Amino acid sequence: MCTWRLSENGNSKTLGDCGQVGPKDLQGFGHSLREVTMEYYAHIEKCERWWIGWLVDLPGVNAQEQTREELLESLRIGAAEMLDLRGIRDPDVKILVSAEAMAG
Repeated sequence: MCTWRLSENGNSKTLGDCGQVGPKDLQGFGHSLREVTMEYYAHIEKCERWWIGWLVDLPGVNAQEQTREELLESLRIGAAEMLDLRGIRDPDVKILVSAEAMAG
C-alpha cells in the first residue's frame, strides 16, 4: 500500500492511497512535494548469500544486494527514481517490509 503523507511542523497527516490521491490533489494545500512521504511495501527474501526484494505497490522496482540494509536502500532509491520518471520530484520514500522469507 502506498500512501501520501504530509508533514508540517512535526505533525503528519495522511491524505490517502496513492492510487486515489496524486500530485495535482496536493495543489492548494500550500505544501511542496518535498513534504510528502511515499510509503511502499516490499517483499524481501534471503536466498543463500543474497537478499532479493521488490516493491509490491510499484511494479518494476526490484533489487538484489548482499545485506538487508543495502537491499532496502536500493529499493528506496529505485522507488524515488521511478517516481521521478512519473513527474514526482524528490519525494521522501519510506520502505515498509510486508513479507520476509528465508530460503536455502
